[in-house]
Amino acid sequence: MTMDPGVSDMHPFLRRRDMAAAAIAAAGVMFLAAVLRQEGVPKLSTLWAEDGAVFLQCGYLGSPLACVGQPYQGYVHVVPRLISLAAVSLPPSAVAATVGLLSALVAALAAAVVAWSISDLTKSPLAGIIGASGLALVWQAGREVLGNTANLHWVLVAATLAAIGCAWLGGRITMASIALAVAACLTSAFAPVVVLAGGIAVLLRRPRAAALWLASGAATAIQLAIELTTARIAPGATPIPLRDVTEFMRHEVIRNGFFGDVPLAVGLVVPALLAATLVGLVVATPDRRRTAGTIAVVLAMVGAGLGLCVLSILVNRALNPRYAYLPAAMTIAALGVAAGMLARDVAGRMDRFGRAAPAVLPVVAVVLGIGFGASFRLDSRASAGPDVPSEIAEAAAHCSQAATATIFISPRPAATEWVLRIPCARVAP
Repeated sequence: MTMDPGVSDMHPFLRRRDMAAAAIAAAGVMFLAAVLRQEGVPKLSTLWAEDGAVFLQCGYLGSPLACVGQPYQGYVHVVPRLISLAAVSLPPSAVAATVGLLSALVAALAAAVVAWSISDLTKSPLAGIIGASGLALVWQAGREVLGNTANLHWVLVAATLAAIGCAWLGGRITMASIALAVAACLTSAFAPVVVLAGGIAVLLRRPRAAALWLASGAATAIQLAIELTTARIAPGATPIPLRDVTEFMRHEVIRNGFFGDVPLAVGLVVPALLAATLVGLVVATPDRRRTAGTIAVVLAMVGAGLGLCVLSILVNRALNPRYAYLPAAMTIAALGVAAGMLARDVAGRMDRFGRAAPAVLPVVAVVLGIGFGASFRLDSRASAGPDVPSEIAEAAAHCSQAATATIFISPRPAATEWVLRIPCARVAP
């Protein structure tokens, strides 16, 4: 799984400039997707349930320092807590927009790390943009994951594992990828998986792998200490049958996972592209050892997404559609790596493979662009509102200084009413 000596040092200024361009483009796509994909009530006027009733609620009524380390569902969510504390420092009328914008910014930074990592590995900025695009543009990204803090951990974990996968193949571990890994471990219950992936990079003797492993390990130790000493809400009472898990994977991951509610044949486009790219690597690249390493890492990235999806279903005993985000986003990242490595390894050759190499990444980009473009705008779980700024303005008109204002934040009718209570002293005009 080693790179050709000196390849990463070719044209250092040009390479760094190109990687920076890919990172900026991926960050821009992510930020715009987080803000603009939602139809109905604008994203920046809505609040996700836990964002209001859990994270913001603590910021309004609790101690800021205590809020950062307060567990929810049995583990700590440091990044969402910090975003919420920033939001409550501003006027309540801006709280929904602040949460949405800061969540989009964090997700954009994660996408930038992925684009940089894949670009560095494959020597292709386009491969980096392709690989990072899934974080922002797969179906569940727009439906549930982006623009809120409660689901930000899915983005952080997917981005971290993609960046570490690139390191397995010889991509450089940056300080940004180390910071991303720490943020993921302090925000997700999947922190041990990040440490495991970092440990593999250490065994492969990648530069800075030890720093990544130690930093993520320290964050994971904190996370595990909380998990082992904190009760979580009990999962569903009935275990999920295997046939239901299989049907979930077929429907939510393969059919709906990439481009939304489409015929199964359309949902299979991305797996088919990935399979064709892997076959191309076997047929067209002469270095069998490097090819085997690339295929192993690509399959590991896809397998990690699928495995964590199934684990979420089994542990929580729930077939939650948002669990499809990880396998879909990780498959797109794997496709970016595979297509980029194929284009890189056959470029410049005089045979038919070398002549076809320049078309590999543009073809993948066009196919994904059509699918993602068609499914960009969608009805998300928050599309029906309520419009939080309007709710706050109405509460302010009827608020007394001795009470708290109750802001309803869950769409109605709803099985569970989620509310945010803000001291009247904060909302009164």
